[in-house]
Amino acid sequence: MLKRNGSVGPNLGVARLICLGTVLATSNLHAQEPTRTPVPFSHTCPPTILDSRDVNLYGKSGRPRRGFIKKFASNILLDQKAIWTSPFHINGSSAGWWIFTGLGTAALLGADHHISQSLPFSGTSVAFGNAASRAGQWYFVFPAAGISLALGAVTHNEKLEETGALALQALVNADIVANVLKVSARRARPGDGDHGGHFEAGGSSFPSGHSTQAWALATVLATEYGDHKWIPYVSYGYATLVSVSRVMAQEHFTSDVFVGGAIGFFIGRYVVRTQHAHQQHLHSLGAHLPVPQILPSFSPMEKVIAIRWSY
Repeated sequence: MLKRNGSVGPNLGVARLICLGTVLATSNLHAQEPTRTPVPFSHTCPPTILDSRDVNLYGKSGRPRRGFIKKFASNILLDQKAIWTSPFHINGSSAGWWIFTGLGTAALLGADHHISQSLPFSGTSVAFGNAASRAGQWYFVFPAAGISLALGAVTHNEKLEETGALALQALVNADIVANVLKVSARRARPGDGDHGGHFEAGGSSFPSGHSTQAWALATVLATEYGDHKWIPYVSYGYATLVSVSRVMAQEHFTSDVFVGGAIGFFIGRYVVRTQHAHQQHLHSLGAHLPVPQILPSFSPMEKVIAIRWSY
């Protein structure tokens, strides 16, 4: 157990439980199922059993008259609600991930100080860690997702466009969760103070933001392109490199990158599965998403020529 000034901090146990419990909540995320709330699109079309997720789908599956910004913002709000309320929806299918994440975090918390002290605080490994860490910075992951979105839109590659949108969505969600936990945990970094990695010490080590973002991006890519054998390996290899580099650079403890990776992985998987679940929902309903059209109309009997606007 980590100690501060020779004794356990008075609120250290509480801080650990709060941080650990909140992080474990992400392991219970499942694709949000349709709630079957009737949402009529227009007076000319019959009501279709849709919910807020159905109308927020990206690509051709989504509601064409709803802009990307509105869809994106709405999805973020719905995701955050699902993330922070997930502890109230634990079930048997998520128990394995829940236990694995909890035990892994607890074990690494106990080994953090020993692992950190066994690594050098300067030299080649630290330089390599700092260099490789840049691949997990916001100025790498967000542009990568944005380029995928823009390139997919320009080339009419719907899957690439969807992947970029989902990657951005996962990154924003993961960033919010990671920063809330950082403020709550206030854990010192490996190079701070007595190198003990104390919680409630005014730091920002727990969890690793680089690891969170890298795993969120990697998971979306690996899930969307899982039918390509090499993409999952490259994606998860990239995320692993970023996580390991943060430990080598003495910027984070192993539990920091493990929890960050878990957050990114579960959120990335959640946003993709939710998108796919609602695409299947629309397909099963045979939902007709109206597209504005101008239709000429001619009646020789009435000697009338008209133009009808359909939406």
